[in-house]
Amino acid sequence: MNIDYDGFLSEILQLVTSRENAVARVIRGGEPPITIGVLEGRIVTVACGPSRGLPALPRIREMVSGALIVQRVKPRSVDPDLPGNDELLSALGGSGVGKSPISATSGSTRFIGKTLVLDELPPLLSHYIGPMADFVCDDELSTLQDQVSSAEVRELIALLAANVKDPTKCQSFQAEAQQALLCGDR
Repeated sequence: MNIDYDGFLSEILQLVTSRENAVARVIRGGEPPITIGVLEGRIVTVACGPSRGLPALPRIREMVSGALIVQRVKPRSVDPDLPGNDELLSALGGSGVGKSPISATSGSTRFIGKTLVLDELPPLLSHYIGPMADFVCDDELSTLQDQVSSAEVRELIALLAANVKDPTKCQSFQAEAQQALLCGDR
């Protein structure tokens, strides 16, 4: 599929938030390929031709357009010197990507994929309130957008936690849900 820069950023964000293992490549005739490796939701490889890591980012911002190929495989290499996802995604977003969802990941705002929220919260809530969790989650999660901000996730967790009557269990549910979806962010 042919892709522009915003589409590329959206695809990388989706791979990160879905916690998949994948290698995304943009192939453009006569240019070095762009490669982004994602391992369990963490960007572990960034390359543009011979440039690797942070030095490759300016070149990537300049030249992303072309055919995108995403393979759902583990990246073969891991760059231990890469910073965290937020810094990398912010650097990829650059200054001219106002409409990209990744540009909003700088600072404290993070986005979580809808699929991850739907996969994690219902089974976790069912551990605390039983089969009613499916009905509660259907009501509360039915209007989710494809990408949900970390603040919205916290609100959803609080709404769902209100269905757990025991205060100790309610706190446990909230802590587990935040750990699963926000990696412990508060």
